[in-house]
Amino acid sequence: MDVRQVPAVDIGALMALSTDAERVGFFYIANHGLPEQEVARLQDAMRSFFHLPKETKRTAKRTSTNSRGYVETELTKNKTDCKECFDFTGVNEDDPANDKHLRLVDDQNQWVGEEILPGFRSNMSTYFNKMKYIARRLLKVFAVALGEEPGFFDQFYHEDNLSHMRLNHYPATKDPEKTMGVYHHTDAGALTILLQDDEVASLQAFHRDSQTWVNVPPRKGTYTINIGDMVQVWSKKK
Repeated sequence: MDVRQVPAVDIGALMALSTDAERVGFFYIANHGLPEQEVARLQDAMRSFFHLPKETKRTAKRTSTNSRGYVETELTKNKTDCKECFDFTGVNEDDPANDKHLRLVDDQNQWVGEEILPGFRSNMSTYFNKMKYIARRLLKVFAVALGEEPGFFDQFYHEDNLSHMRLNHYPATKDPEKTMGVYHHTDAGALTILLQDDEVASLQAFHRDSQTWVNVPPRKGTYTINIGDMVQVWSKKK
């Protein structure tokens, strides 16, 4: 093999990830492995769900004893968000918990009927599994950037975990300048893999050094990664 064909790998970006994550907590990832067609199919299915009549969406409504399903209103920091959501997790929670299938919580996925949205449940479940795979890969990258072994975070992340996926819809309002889709908050989990709408720039992050809010505009073909509270705890507040 000609030595000139041996690739040179710059690990500077990897090592800089730790510093960037500490200062902002957000970054983009590209070349994530999901084809554009697959992402577009997910977005089409999501829009189809939110375009359903409210009465239909309410057939899968979240309840006081089940946090999965359609969310019509929600509070953040005791303020009402201007959004509607749909929450679910892996197919292992499509059925009720039982003695043969124990899990951390007794919540159960709720879906609208297949006759109403053909393929919706299957598309969402497939996409969820691919996001879990990306999340595990990212945690290995974080570990190396922090000077740990790639599998460092595996001790905290088991198959029976509370990973979940949320579809968000922010309806148009009469006074958008005075309307907050979601109030400022930190994400309680380890990682949020966020697919932004390419046509709407609405996300902001708090920059510690300048103590200001900065825009996090969408970038086509990328995911926006938000580092959550759990990674901060696991990394000893790094």
